[in-house]
Amino acid sequence: MALDRFETLEDVNAWCVQQLERAAVDKNSSFRWPVLCTAGPAPQGRVVVLRQFNRTDCSALFYTDRRSGKCNALSLDAAAECVFFDAKRMVQIRASGSIELVTDGALKADHFRRIKERVWQDYGSERGPGTITDIDEPILCTEEAAAHHFCVLKLSIEIIDWLCLGRGEHKRARLDWSGKAKHCWLVP
Repeated sequence: MALDRFETLEDVNAWCVQQLERAAVDKNSSFRWPVLCTAGPAPQGRVVVLRQFNRTDCSALFYTDRRSGKCNALSLDAAAECVFFDAKRMVQIRASGSIELVTDGALKADHFRRIKERVWQDYGSERGPGTITDIDEPILCTEEAAAHHFCVLKLSIEIIDWLCLGRGEHKRARLDWSGKAKHCWLVP
């Protein structure tokens, strides 16, 4: 990636917003599959799928089962970070903030309607994620069970740490999306 296209912090900010918006709708975007890292007493990292990005409130949405370890960790400590990486362009975006677990209401219902019936088993099994099971055990689920266990994770992004690894030169910036501080360049 040509680093000269990032002459200002506004260039970096606009590029990050554009890439996150694209990743939410483009299944081929390398930023579509970030690693979500939780804090809490037992930190966890897990690959998730970016389902939606909203530039207005700087939020990113992901889906999960409310019985998952990440939901348990987030219920104890809402601090989280998503690490997006594009190996081809050698760019990393670390998006830090807090996560709201959306387990009911219009937002959850709207997103549940978006998933296909074949995906219900991801949320509707009798046993929660990580439960020991026999590999041949059939997964039985209903729409009602899937809807109950389905959860939307809403990451309110406060800080972006952008790192671009160029040939012979690197650039790094901190973007404050909370409005509490100014964007700034960092030593890579």
